[in-house]
Amino acid sequence: MRIVNASDTRAIARLLTPTRGGDRVFERRVRAIVDRVRSGGDRALERFARRFDQASPPLEVSPDEMRREALKVDPAVRLAIKKAASHIARVAFQQIRATSTSRSCPASRSSSGSEPLDRVGCYVPGGRFPLPSSLLMTAVPARVAGVREVIVAARGPRRR
Repeated sequence: MRIVNASDTRAIARLLTPTRGGDRVFERRVRAIVDRVRSGGDRALERFARRFDQASPPLEVSPDEMRREALKVDPAVRLAIKKAASHIARVAFQQIRATSTSRSCPASRSSSGSEPLDRVGCYVPGGRFPLPSSLLMTAVPARVAGVREVIVAARGPRRR
């Protein structure tokens, strides 16, 4: 661990300055994948899903299929998830409602608030140990904030 004195403005500036370089080979590979998905659309996306995740179409789950699968979950677990979502929504609503106002001098005043985005994407880890908390802690606050469209990307269990 390196301790930086807060009065050392040069050291603070170095910490806050993004580093150049990085992993150029990795960045080129990612850029090539993004470019192929942009130009090839869903077909390219399906090829990468098959290559990296051994996934096969359909890659999108319909609301009806989600409801059917949800009914297979133990009712006590469904109730716990619903209760957790309610608690998360209540806290999110309190945070969103809060606006702050500050004065730097008698003649000026500034305030802050929030405005929802039109669309957000959430990633929910799946596989052998799915994390419903990731969905709850990302999608619920987004909906409370007024986001109209929440898109969730999740990795399902590996097929054997």
